[in-house]
Amino acid sequence: MAVSGSSPFYLDYFDYFQNSSNILSAPYGDVSKSFATPVASKSAAVQGFDWTKPYPGSTKDVHRIYLSVGEEMPLSEQIVQDATTVLTSLTFGAPAALMDNGQPRAMDPSWYVCRHIFVSTKPEVKKAVDGGDDQCAFLPSACVKDLQDSLTSSWGTLDENSMCSAGIFDNIPERCFDSFGQARQDVIAFDSRTLADHDEGLLQTSQNQQLYSWRIGTGYHDPSSTVAYQAAANRTYMVATVWGYSKDASNKKTPSVSLGCVSGGDAYVPPPPVSSTTTTSTSKPTSTSSTSTTSSQSPTSTAFFSDDFSSQNLDRWAVVDGKFSADQGQMISFNPGGKALVKGDKATLGDLAFEANVKVTSTSGGNGGLIFRVAVGSAAAGADSYKGYYAGVAGGSVVFGLADGNGWKQLSQVNAADVKAGMVQRVRVEAKGDSISVYVGDMSKPRISVHDGTYKSGGFGVRAIGTLMFVDNVTVAML
Repeated sequence: MAVSGSSPFYLDYFDYFQNSSNILSAPYGDVSKSFATPVASKSAAVQGFDWTKPYPGSTKDVHRIYLSVGEEMPLSEQIVQDATTVLTSLTFGAPAALMDNGQPRAMDPSWYVCRHIFVSTKPEVKKAVDGGDDQCAFLPSACVKDLQDSLTSSWGTLDENSMCSAGIFDNIPERCFDSFGQARQDVIAFDSRTLADHDEGLLQTSQNQQLYSWRIGTGYHDPSSTVAYQAAANRTYMVATVWGYSKDASNKKTPSVSLGCVSGGDAYVPPPPVSSTTTTSTSKPTSTSSTSTTSSQSPTSTAFFSDDFSSQNLDRWAVVDGKFSADQGQMISFNPGGKALVKGDKATLGDLAFEANVKVTSTSGGNGGLIFRVAVGSAAAGADSYKGYYAGVAGGSVVFGLADGNGWKQLSQVNAADVKAGMVQRVRVEAKGDSISVYVGDMSKPRISVHDGTYKSGGFGVRAIGTLMFVDNVTVAML
């Protein structure tokens, strides 16, 4: 019988990728179709145990971790227009001796198993795993020791609802940062009751795609984007499986940890779209899934500030409210939003050119962008709790206005069909005296031009409301 329903997945990978605002769902038919002919399939063997016998049982090889990279999957127009993502899935297999007619054999109630999933984007990690190191032997002994300790030392005491010693969002131990990279874990746990359920049991023991298999995408991309497949290929997954005891077990020996690493090999290159003409471009994209831009003839300017977030931190930014993170060369503002200003007593300007790549994901009114001429000391918690200007983008529109510390005053808003949720937009503000212009995408023609003299100078930063927002390549210049 065909499986129906919606399959959840993480939209993209970044620090705190497990945040609920990064979870989308798609019809299972679309998901299974994308994996019908995967562009990459890899697996890793891990040592496991015979869970049909009381804990701690005996070793039972070979349990497996399976990685599959699907073909690009179109996303619903209700989420974002004309965009796709590339999904990677992790599924799991059990030895034939622990299976019976395609279903797992009954697990003894004394067992409890936790799978901790870590993602690395370090090229050295991918090279080692693609070269055959599916046991994660590239990790130094100090890292392995700390990892094992973190996944077992608090067994059964961390959370009353789980036996796992570490939880979702917990970081990999610090002594693993150099070899694997800083990574926050996702966690899958199961016990005898889980395996007794027909569908949940298959999630933990079947290589095949299931409705709720673990999956992660590459964000929003244009159809046939090579960047999406490259992003999927650049990730390496480590699964630390902890074979432990349940609350009711009589033998409470310290759990064992098995490590397995998988990566997808070389990136798949999709065939070029059918076209009646051939064009050549010499432009270099500044971000994944970005829109094209045309340079403006702007007034003479002097560089003042820039940040491409390659440092992987926000040391130069002061978060006013909301939750922000720096990851993979981007600043991320998590839903429902917040504000962050550039630090420094001298980080104030009057006449300026301020631009950045901005991507918002909301299709229901959320927007994000740039704040400037923010009065010193005026910024506080709250969407409109600052005194300054704001220029932002939303799905289908560009907005400009000001906040007076207590409320919002919209000065202009224009429809923009080419400004789509989920797509990177280059946003630029030029403010000289009372003349303010807002550019999006096309830098040769402003989307909005206004005259307003409410605020003459102040700080600058970013703001999001009602959406997950990604920002990179920030530059500020004096005019």
